[in-house]
Amino acid sequence: MDFAPPLRVSAKPLISNVSLIRKVYNVEVKSLSEFLKFIRNRKNDYQNNLVFYRGQKNRYWKCIPSIARVPYNCNAIYDGRPKNRNQAEWILYSRFRELSLSLEPPWVASGERIENEWRRLVIARQHGVPTRLLDWTSKPLVALYFAVQGVASSCTRIPCPLCESAKHKLHDGGIFVIMKQRSKVFSVDALARDNKNPPYYEGEDEPGVFFPPDILHRVTVQGSVFSISKNPMQPVVQSPEVIIPVAYHKSLLAELEDIGITEFSLFPDLDGLGRWLATDILKYGKIHGVDI
Repeated sequence: MDFAPPLRVSAKPLISNVSLIRKVYNVEVKSLSEFLKFIRNRKNDYQNNLVFYRGQKNRYWKCIPSIARVPYNCNAIYDGRPKNRNQAEWILYSRFRELSLSLEPPWVASGERIENEWRRLVIARQHGVPTRLLDWTSKPLVALYFAVQGVASSCTRIPCPLCESAKHKLHDGGIFVIMKQRSKVFSVDALARDNKNPPYYEGEDEPGVFFPPDILHRVTVQGSVFSISKNPMQPVVQSPEVIIPVAYHKSLLAELEDIGITEFSLFPDLDGLGRWLATDILKYGKIHGVDI
């Protein structure tokens, strides 16, 4: 069995302010056991902090929300001023709010107006609308799943602007990690009390982290949390702590499925069931009418 190199920790932790605490790790994992070893070693740093993970199938992708990715640029970001509501972020949010009223669950409108608006932003994010919210999870195995599932990302042109490779190659996956003091992780209700002009975030320059309402069952089973930033163009984290070589994505995905981490377990709805069945049938060996 191949083993990951020893854990390498920088001499000085990177601490940007007292609420967000990070040490820089750089560990490569090739199996579930190696990943769990990393998690156990990482616990020494947790103390009274909450830890959140984000898995990306491409380690080189910036850790930024969808409203900050191509084709959007800095001019798309809503700055909180009513006269600037021609920005893409505001238009997307307001259009979703207007068109989703008859489709949203009744509880969305059960509280104060500002809290309802923030709930709608969470729903918009869960249904694919580009927002300044970035998905994280409190469950490391969920992050690992998202880092290895699906078709691997690859260089789009040569030389590659991401990995700087002079030839076409597939990209490794990565898992990003942040730690937050418990007192600094808030609810949608607290978000609404301090931010009266959604989707603009008026908090500290350091990204905030909040627990979303249970709008969908998958939010709960995935251990979902969101980060939110005053400047969405600024990466929440600069680099992943865990690198998953692309050659081991398939075997790691199989190990996760062996312990029940599947598309259907993480997306417990009809869409998740359909996607899971489409791939699960290929694992039963020879079946009439299936070329494998």
